[in-house]
Amino acid sequence: MFFDIFISMYRKAEPVKDVQRRKAMDTFRAEYNRHALDDDPSGVMIANAFGREKAQLFYEHLVNL
Repeated sequence: MFFDIFISMYRKAEPVKDVQRRKAMDTFRAEYNRHALDDDPSGVMIANAFGREKAQLFYEHLVNL
């Protein structure tokens, strides 16, 4: 059931067109990714295993799915 709800929301999703809101979302995502890679044990592990650059790409694309 949860998956059905998720798929329904995913299909109805639209890009954010408000520039100010998009900037706020991007700023939050960048701060979240920084925190995940610097402070969260799983992010630190990923950064150590694959390198900081690949870990950043992973987090940037993970959120955009």
